Amino acid sequence: MRWVYFGKPHLGGTWMVFTSLREALAPRGIELTWLGVGALAPGDAERFARFASCGGVVCEEPASEQARARALHAAVVGGDYEGVFVNVHADAVQTNLARYLPVGIKRILIVHSITPTTYRAARAVRDHVHRTVGVAPRIRDDLIARHGFAAGTTVFIPNAVDLSKFAAARAPGRGDPVLRVLSLGRLEDASKGVFWLPQIVEAARARLRLTIAGDGPDRAALETRCRRFRDRIRLVGRVPHERVPGWFAEHDVFLFPSRFEGLPNALLEAMASGCVPLASRIRGVTDSLVRDGENGCLFPIGDVRAAARHLDELALDRPRLERLSHNAAQLEGATYSLSSMGEAYGRQIEAARAQQGTAAPPESLEAWSMPALLRPHWGSYLPQWLKNRLRRALLR
Repeated sequence: MRWVYFGKPHLGGTWMVFTSLREALAPRGIELTWLGVGALAPGDAERFARFASCGGVVCEEPASEQARARALHAAVVGGDYEGVFVNVHADAVQTNLARYLPVGIKRILIVHSITPTTYRAARAVRDHVHRTVGVAPRIRDDLIARHGFAAGTTVFIPNAVDLSKFAAARAPGRGDPVLRVLSLGRLEDASKGVFWLPQIVEAARARLRLTIAGDGPDRAALETRCRRFRDRIRLVGRVPHERVPGWFAEHDVFLFPSRFEGLPNALLEAMASGCVPLASRIRGVTDSLVRDGENGCLFPIGDVRAAARHLDELALDRPRLERLSHNAAQLEGATYSLSSMGEAYGRQIEAARAQQGTAAPPESLEAWSMPALLRPHWGSYLPQWLKNRLRRALLR
């Protein structure tokens, strides 16, 4: 059986979900490919060349919304796909296409984040999908309680990692009195809070060295902010994914100051490696993984002084650091392994197969329209600093 995942290769968690899901479903006889709209971003074709054979794009050249929808519809219908994983973080045309697919093509919606924009997009196609997956407990609960999703067809399935790649013993500290801290991921302040990283280092009194690995739209601005911390902060750029386990293994603490998330793959990988997570407390997201004081530490979103205090305490109390490291590495294979992910999604595929149709019949492609929930709303036009303040207040 063939299924398709809506989205293009890119630096981000939703693409990591595709790579994990493709591997997880393969033993179940399900081939997962990807499909995107428009050309890949500069550099992504080379960066993700190994995935070129298991997916493709339509409408590489600019085209009207309806032309893109027609091309995408033809690719899905003509691709002999049993079903589609609708990714609300993909292009709006792809998300909206769920409303126009033939009855026989099954649709599973994956909701990756807790933002209002994400929930709006999910609600736009709610009645045109067979099953809905929230990657964090809070997402599932929010969709049911606040956005009209049916409890019987809306489930929580966490993201997963290949635990075997991270199971090797953590590299010893070699008696180094300097606390080895790592930040790894997309360098974007709006969601990841990366501009707080140098502020946390400045507020910390302990001897520490922060390594920032990754790439993203705010890399240049972050480099400028970190320039005066040359002895305490180094930026190393993007790390190939096959080398990520080694980076986690060589560090003591994983610093994760995100403003909002779904279920962060990097946090799973850090914990599987025994790299102690020090993360923003995002209700129903990071606190579903990190038990404060047991297998890591949590701090209020944007509270740089609280984060710095945790670093100081961990640097001074190495036995506690080792205990947290040991506990972090005890990730439940029954929950966060690729095999568990494959089983959980396999059950949703079976359930979708058993359903005769969705809550709403497919709409005519001739009458294509983009619902207001998938278009920019007033919040999209707020300045970023105001968005950040509002998110911080709401998410705390």
